This record gives sequence, structure tokens and C-alpha cells, in this order.
Amino acid sequence: RMPVMDGVEAIRHMKADPLLKNLPVVAFTASILQSEEKQVQQLADGFLRKPFKRAELLAELARHLECVESTSPNSIAPVAVESIEEPVAPELSAPASLRLRQLLDDEFVKCSKTMSMKTIGSFAAALRQFSDQYELRQMNAFALRLAAAVSEFDLDIVRSLLTDFPTLATAHIRK
Repeated sequence: RMPVMDGVEAIRHMKADPLLKNLPVVAFTASILQSEEKQVQQLADGFLRKPFKRAELLAELARHLECVESTSPNSIAPVAVESIEEPVAPELSAPASLRLRQLLDDEFVKCSKTMSMKTIGSFAAALRQFSDQYELRQMNAFALRLAAAVSEFDLDIVRSLLTDFPTLATAHIRK
């Protein structure tokens, strides 16, 4: 509940203001009567009932915001690991194998235990740097997918990818 005015009144004020009238308004609510809901939907540019999923919020916001494809080298697009063909996992040099073993035994274990998105994001970045350095396309695609899942805060995909990492890593580690 809003302290000074209700949401319908706030939207009306915004739409009446010449400086704000073209600003898209997306209404969020946890409790509203059906009659009020229809009124809010007519006044607002978008509407979401709480609780909602992050994907629903992003989709609703994307409807109202101009989306521009980023050309930044830091932008991350999801890539399917299966779409990158690497017929045989190349065996790494001893130092590279040691570094990958560290990533697996230390950083990966920390990620799995804490499930901290910040830690997992750092792990994905380190893995991407490693896979770039040693030209491991499948691992690079994996790192990109993990980073994308972290940025979207998609816990299901993050967990699934973390479950797959030991198999991917051990295929490259020198025996």
C-alpha cells in the first residue's frame, strides 16, 4: 500500500504531467480487487501481479524499453554448449592442467558450496579467460552460458551447469 495516494491515483498524476505522460508505467501489485485491476490495466502501460518471476519482469520491461543489441566485448549471449563441436577434448599441458585442476578443486567447490552469484560470476569469468587462453571452445561456450545464467539470476540453469562442470573439466585434465 502506498502511503499518500493509491497506485491508480499515482498513475493518473503521472499521465497528466506533461513531463511524465510519455514515460511507460508498469504497475506491480500483490493485492488488488478485480475491478481495480481492470482500471490499473487500462491506465498503466504494463501490469504484473506479485509474486512474479524475474523472467516475467524482464519480458514486461522489454515490451516498454527500446532494446539495443550490445556490441560491447563484455556483453554475454547464451550459447548452447552442444552447438560447439570439439571432437576430442584436447589434453592440456601440465601447467594448464594444474590451473584447471585448481579451478575445479578450489573455485568450483566454493561456488557449489556457497551458491553465491557473485562468486559464480567470478568463476565464469576466470573460466572464460582460461578457455580463451587455451582455445577450448566448448569450455568457453560453457563459461558464457554460466555467466548468462548468473546475470539473469536463473538458479535452475546455474545449478545444472555447475553439475556438468566436473565432467567437462576432467575431460581436459592430464592424467
